[in-house]
Amino acid sequence: MSKSKREKAAALAAELKSSFQCPHCGAPVYIEREASMICENRHTYDFAKQGYLNLLTNTISSHYDAELFDARQKIIMESNLFNSLHEELLTNLKHQHGILLDVGCGEGSHLESLMKQSPNLKGVGLDIAKEGIVKAAKSYVNSLWIVGDLAKSPFTEQAVDVILAILSPSNYKEFKRILKPEGTVVKVVPHEYYLKELRAFFFSDENKQFYSNEQTVTLFKEHFSNVKTTRLTYTKRLSQEELPSLAQMTPLGWSSDEEKRKAFLQQETLDVTIDLEILIGKQSS
Repeated sequence: MSKSKREKAAALAAELKSSFQCPHCGAPVYIEREASMICENRHTYDFAKQGYLNLLTNTISSHYDAELFDARQKIIMESNLFNSLHEELLTNLKHQHGILLDVGCGEGSHLESLMKQSPNLKGVGLDIAKEGIVKAAKSYVNSLWIVGDLAKSPFTEQAVDVILAILSPSNYKEFKRILKPEGTVVKVVPHEYYLKELRAFFFSDENKQFYSNEQTVTLFKEHFSNVKTTRLTYTKRLSQEELPSLAQMTPLGWSSDEEKRKAFLQQETLDVTIDLEILIGKQSS
């Protein structure tokens, strides 16, 4: 008899249980009857039937909704807009072993694309937005999906081999606490021309049409050693059918006025520029 998603998630969590702590009190945890994560002080977190674990200690609202994550999954997995990014990341992950933690994983499509070709890594996706994690758990079974907050981390010290942050905020103090001594942090940030076509369309102010990541890169280099940077720039043509998902997945689209949005969606095709900087650093001694 095949296992349910809840049972599969619990089994994976049991394999990795030494890497987790209770987010409420910090005590060690164990997995009970493939149904719950329980700490020594009896704080209990049940696995959802969809196959994810909610480790938030209090309710946190997110302005990211299910429609946004649906759109993001379509762009990543169907339009293949980020395939070149995945290929570049895989070249840097092929010699890695252990736990790969994707922070701000959203609906999990980036992590899924990497895990399918990374047999030596165990994937864990963490996001504060429950809607994203629910979709990840429904869609993908290769990783453990967790609703959680790095400010009240569910990970023990030196638990994680690789931390991945793709276009998501970082908590460097927590990264350094949970990262192993020889661990790696991979952070992907926008560069100057990232989605420049959307910026030009939705922003009349030229100062908003370009992006500078200088402060982000400088801060990363202050926290990690042996930093390697790679700029990845390419353009992909999207069809009119793909434009609604592109507009829905980014604040550039869903924060615009209705007239602008309608005009954007009427384009037959759009050449979209992906311009990213990949920062790879090691845990500082």
